[in-house]
Amino acid sequence: MEKVNAALSNYLKSSQSQRNSVTYSRDTESPELSWPQPDPDCPICKGAGFLYARNDSSGLIDCSRVVPCPCFVEKARAFRQTGTYIQQKGAKLRQTFETFKVIKGTEDAYNAVKAFAEGTSTKPFLLLYGLVGCGKTHLCNAAAITLNYRGVDCRLFSVTDLLKRLRQSMNDNTIEQLVDEVESYQVLILDDFGAEYQTDWASARLFEIIDSRYRAELPLLLTTNYDLKDLPQRVVSRFCDPALGDPVLISAPDYRRRKRNPKL
Repeated sequence: MEKVNAALSNYLKSSQSQRNSVTYSRDTESPELSWPQPDPDCPICKGAGFLYARNDSSGLIDCSRVVPCPCFVEKARAFRQTGTYIQQKGAKLRQTFETFKVIKGTEDAYNAVKAFAEGTSTKPFLLLYGLVGCGKTHLCNAAAITLNYRGVDCRLFSVTDLLKRLRQSMNDNTIEQLVDEVESYQVLILDDFGAEYQTDWASARLFEIIDSRYRAELPLLLTTNYDLKDLPQRVVSRFCDPALGDPVLISAPDYRRRKRNPKL
């Protein structure tokens, strides 16, 4: 039973595939959630949540390996689609693709982020850049909601919040654990990347995360208010790699100003 319980715990923390994964990464500052439990009346696993696997070649039961029971997989799938879980992943539930108002100058970004979130994009790196208030954060939230709803373990951070967490983790010597966690999400979204609040240490840490995902070809969506020429070129080069990245300009004006003056 200890082996089964350990496997259950590992399953909650590991991914299976981009479309069917059931990854539960516990952020250091996120509230504790009520994790799904196996069905105690399940006729297949008898409430264990896992079954012994069969040897691929012989077909015999292999007691050294366990696999999740369908009853648990279904509960986990439903749990991934709850608002509580998606909010823990950093997303604001009201900002979806359906509530995003596509205006002139946002079409390319909307289509690029939607393809990124739906898994139809051919490149893992996407950079959105444009002025303040042009819809970048809304698209980040929409992507995070869609990805997690699909079962892909996606985490959305504002860069300011991530840097704050990195600094706090230095105090309890958990910074390497946090960096490893951020680097290993199936999909990572970093909103509002800038240079105005970055020290050499912060810049190095952020680039370490970006470069690690670039080398592993793990999906990363990054947004910034800066023009490409004003960003660190080692960062820009990762997103301008024609094989892996796409930089997309949002030329639309500030949505908030547009609400006050529809003629903009």
